[in-house]
Amino acid sequence: MPPPPQQRGRPGDGEPPAHHGTDQRPPAGARVWFRDGQVLLAPPQPAARTDRPTCTASLVSPGTELRQLLTGRPGVAKAAGYMALSASATGGVRITPDPHGGRVDPTDPDTLATTHGTQIAAAARFQLMAAIGLGERGLDPAAPAPVVLGSGPVALGAVLELLRRGAPRVDVRSARPWPAVAALAGVRVVPAVADGSAALVLECTGRRLAQALAAAAPGATVGLLGTPQADEPLDAPRVHRGALHVLGMHELAGRRWAERRARFQEIGDWLAAHFAPEQLAAWCHVTAGDRAPELYRALLAGRRPQPPLLLLDWSRS
Repeated sequence: MPPPPQQRGRPGDGEPPAHHGTDQRPPAGARVWFRDGQVLLAPPQPAARTDRPTCTASLVSPGTELRQLLTGRPGVAKAAGYMALSASATGGVRITPDPHGGRVDPTDPDTLATTHGTQIAAAARFQLMAAIGLGERGLDPAAPAPVVLGSGPVALGAVLELLRRGAPRVDVRSARPWPAVAALAGVRVVPAVADGSAALVLECTGRRLAQALAAAAPGATVGLLGTPQADEPLDAPRVHRGALHVLGMHELAGRRWAERRARFQEIGDWLAAHFAPEQLAAWCHVTAGDRAPELYRALLAGRRPQPPLLLLDWSRS
């Protein structure tokens, strides 16, 4: 039997973590491990190399990580997380695809850096997903308001990117009564979306493809920003009859590293110019790293914190 979630100690020989849920890379000093549906916390390890500093915080991707937690191979431990934050040489923040609490590799080609602080880096990281997925697509100000399905970190990033691109209004369909995006100017949280009413729908949960297709007007674009569940059906006849454009929005498609780095800094500058520090702070829920198992247990039980951006603080853990 594996040790209980609160027990410290490396959970045994494990496989490398998934880099963005796809690629494999060896973990270095990973603190959070998944095994047999449990969350295990490992003690900090001394750095073996001075060029691999320990991350000070890390971002949780609830959908991806809970899926990995629940679908791992029996008896095999997996290092969790892929968005590690650390101080950059210029005094800002960089994000590397390293596990929670682990040591970071600043030379990784997917390292993202901003001259701004942790809160902006966290918001920009999820906004970047929508920015890359939408590409150079512009918004028609005369078209109906774009629709975002969801209210988690991916949805927050989608809303922010639509606002950055000049959308005068964004409609958000959320199961939560008071999602964080409700406080944003130009955002309207709606209980339902009329069938066939939207020219652009961004599905951010991976579980509402039917709702997204139903909301789309003839000729509309439906963006799949949240990772679709394997059993989530896509109604091909509806797509065909409605001349719908289904847009896959995985952020690493094509792996345009230079574009990603430039866009990340650009998004950070926009966030800093448009939102006060207290508003950025309201989007973030910070948990001490050594209490990570408690956070995952809450997420598994459906008790997600109200702020959409979930950060683990490793500066004192």
